[in-house]
Amino acid sequence: AANNDLAIVTIGKTSGECADRHLADNYCLTPAELRMVSDVCTAFHAQGKKVVAILNICGVIDTAPWIDGPDAVLCAWLPGQEGGNSVADILTGVESPSGRLPMTWPRSYSDVLSRNDFPYPDEISDAEIVAQLMSMNNLVDLLGARKNVDVTTYTDGIYVGYRHYTTRQVPVSFPFGYGLSYTSFEYGQPSVSTTATGDIAVSITVKNTGTCAGKEVVQVYVAAPGKDMDKPARELKAFAKTQKLEPGQEQTISLSIPYTSLASFNEDESQWQVESGTYTVMVAQNAADASPLTAEVTVEGRVTQKVRPSLLLEEK
Repeated sequence: AANNDLAIVTIGKTSGECADRHLADNYCLTPAELRMVSDVCTAFHAQGKKVVAILNICGVIDTAPWIDGPDAVLCAWLPGQEGGNSVADILTGVESPSGRLPMTWPRSYSDVLSRNDFPYPDEISDAEIVAQLMSMNNLVDLLGARKNVDVTTYTDGIYVGYRHYTTRQVPVSFPFGYGLSYTSFEYGQPSVSTTATGDIAVSITVKNTGTCAGKEVVQVYVAAPGKDMDKPARELKAFAKTQKLEPGQEQTISLSIPYTSLASFNEDESQWQVESGTYTVMVAQNAADASPLTAEVTVEGRVTQKVRPSLLLEEK
């Protein structure tokens, strides 16, 4: 710590086919990893120096026990052969990060709505599964009482991912669509209108108000009336990334929300239909943004597609 400008700690997690991630050492950091992060942060912070954590991971991990330690966190995922160059460009400021999370990072596994539908990931080890595959034995017999192996009923309905967290106001570690930058951006007031075909047109100006070049991701969410049909609090309907904007430079982004994307499936009538009423269009930083820029549009509802109920199951 005395001889270096800062510390870089890398956390690596992986996964593979036919091997579920385990809670204890894949979703969660191991005790050794937690000690490493804590010890490095203690040593470098004592010297007045910063710590950067790089997440070289395959999916969401638990951050609650350690996230307050490092001064910055870069999620690199599993980036492939150019990952080293990409990470180096970010760390040295050659590029400003502009990625956004494509899923919610919960505060706890117990907050995940589908956890009760998924075979509990720590009931059987990957080694046992691989051994059975190698010997070509029956995996169903091996898994035995492990629930939801052969038949799984998903009970989250339309509340998949961020729709659950935002609608039920469940606190999260990092929301869907989250991401930071080395610069800052200012949004103008969005212009929202409907076209002759019912599509929603959204236009907004984005300005780089920071001190370095960077790109911004414009995210447009929609809240439906929800009076005739069950609807989440908001749903992402369009997004776009600006070009690399220099400090002081601005760009107007135009996005289109197709009318058909507003439809929900009516199980009783076996059809996709759009609900009539007032829709709120929100330009937000992420799915949990509490202060989005909003505008309202009136939408006339209609059936967009009728389907044949060929997969209905008879009740026993």
